[in-house]
Amino acid sequence: MINVRFLNGAGQGFGTTVQANDHTELKDFLEMHAPGSDPQNFLIRVNGQIATKNTILQDGDRVSMTPTKVAGA
Repeated sequence: MINVRFLNGAGQGFGTTVQANDHTELKDFLEMHAPGSDPQNFLIRVNGQIATKNTILQDGDRVSMTPTKVAGA
């Protein structure tokens, strides 16, 4: 198991440390921790760098999910 800091800007707006299996791909992580969110509507970064859906997460990584469109803006 690895620990990942997840900063979720998808309406929940909080950061928390969550556990994931070793060798978890970013797309699987998001399906588990942000169900129903369309990744195309977010800027997704791992450790401050834009990441692809196939990025393999490592222990201590920081995943951030920021909406690209804000309702009412």
